[in-house]
Amino acid sequence: MSDQAFSTIPFERCEKPEWDAFVEKSDEAWLLHLYDFQPTFATWGRRPLTFAIRDEHEILALVPLFLIEDQGTKLSRVLRIARLDVYGGIALKNGLGEKHRRKVLTFAYEEIHRLARQYEAMDLTAVVMPCTPAYRGDRAPRVNPLIDYGCENTLTQAMFVDLRRPLDQIRKDYSRATHFKLKHQDVESLVLREAQGLTDVDTYYALHQETYHRTGVKPHPRAYFEHIFRDFLPAGLSHILFLERDGKPVAAMNIATYKGAAMYWTGASQDQKEAGDNHMLMDAQIAYAHGQHYEWFEVGEVFPNTTDAKLKGLTDFKRSFGGEMFPLYRGRILYRPKLETTVRALRSIRKRL
Repeated sequence: MSDQAFSTIPFERCEKPEWDAFVEKSDEAWLLHLYDFQPTFATWGRRPLTFAIRDEHEILALVPLFLIEDQGTKLSRVLRIARLDVYGGIALKNGLGEKHRRKVLTFAYEEIHRLARQYEAMDLTAVVMPCTPAYRGDRAPRVNPLIDYGCENTLTQAMFVDLRRPLDQIRKDYSRATHFKLKHQDVESLVLREAQGLTDVDTYYALHQETYHRTGVKPHPRAYFEHIFRDFLPAGLSHILFLERDGKPVAAMNIATYKGAAMYWTGASQDQKEAGDNHMLMDAQIAYAHGQHYEWFEVGEVFPNTTDAKLKGLTDFKRSFGGEMFPLYRGRILYRPKLETTVRALRSIRKRL
């Protein structure tokens, strides 16, 4: 089959039933490929350029692609900075022969490069989610699959808990500090409850804003969480727990659940660093996923040997639930090196001022 037999179909021209049926069947697709996730992620100020690749009969691949434009910053007044992001990786139809796969992937990257030229993108970043069936556990490739298509290897790591064991054995692998925090929680004043739907968005978002303001990061848009509570929670693709102390919500945790794997998605809490609230929520979510017979629980990305205090704290927390590190496949293609050099220079000058 020649490349001319392929065509690209923009996301907005695709139908949800056919799109999600493909996601369900493809081992290279996960929750981030779902139809409803595309507008959800767009709430971050990203423009969806997502598209499908078809032949005359069916969808052969999905490409979750987003355009990120630097706006509203001091740097954006001087330079136009546009970037592309393949968030979730390219998902192909199961059962394609190796030559056919390469033709489809080559066609996909040619379309991505065309869009990069059209929007004058400085670079492309790509990430393959490690919860994806084709890339998790024993199936995890030994080599970053993104480098075969011209990406610089920017691989990191993620912590996974193997849920295919008795729950008490899983908990034995927790760190001593986590065992201590869980053991000494004031259970008489604490209540864990499941989110009830859109009625809980305000409660969750208030905790989210408090968390991000405390850490000096701009909060996500409220619309992002509205999508999660409206589209993913009722469909069983998200499980959200609140932790209440003396009747007041003090922490919350949201996990994604799909295709036999669960993933820490978002979390928020009051400033209770030593209370163990987040440890209690993570333990409860691991127990929930285990009870639902999921095979893997991704606790999140980790940064071994980092010297950054914040990243070290996050890494220590995620590693405290046992588990093991697996690859988190990331890649990058630099399209405009001179622009990147200029951006680096300007940012360096700003830091010195």
